[in-house]
Amino acid sequence: MMRVRSASAPAPGRAVNEDLVFRFGPLVGVLDGATVPEGFDTGCRHGPAWYVRHLAARLGLATAARPAATLMSSLAAAILAVRADHGGDCDLDHPGTPSSTVCLLRADGSEVDWLVLCDSPLVLDVGGRVDVIADDRLETAIADLRRTVATLPGNRPTTATAPTGSGGPWGCNGSG
Repeated sequence: MMRVRSASAPAPGRAVNEDLVFRFGPLVGVLDGATVPEGFDTGCRHGPAWYVRHLAARLGLATAARPAATLMSSLAAAILAVRADHGGDCDLDHPGTPSSTVCLLRADGSEVDWLVLCDSPLVLDVGGRVDVIADDRLETAIADLRRTVATLPGNRPTTATAPTGSGGPWGCNGSG
């Protein structure tokens, strides 16, 4: 039996929660909207909260339409559908376009599938053994960038040019 517990609240100082936990039958997901720093253009009239709500709904529809599809395929279909939800009003090629980290788990009987994109890890308790599934590519990429910048004469990263955690704006872009 899969037991799901969750809690989520808006980030300090924010009125709207940009994160979402959902369950559609055997599919459970966590979406963590990537926030662009204040003052940066996004090319989009929608924000991360809108994006994660639409992505969750589209994931539910994609998995209901094709229950045997891979999680990667369902996520790709959901992202394409959310791109269409923008209605052509937004520059979806802009690097600041709303995006989200993704953590999905689908449990059916004795089979478990998961997909982890960016810095939303999955923690599984299977028979008393705890496993953490994480995507460390963002962390690795940031460390590589910082090492490269450190080797350049006279260059120091600023808050405007240094990638920051939690995906955005240069993080994991499940953009659309």
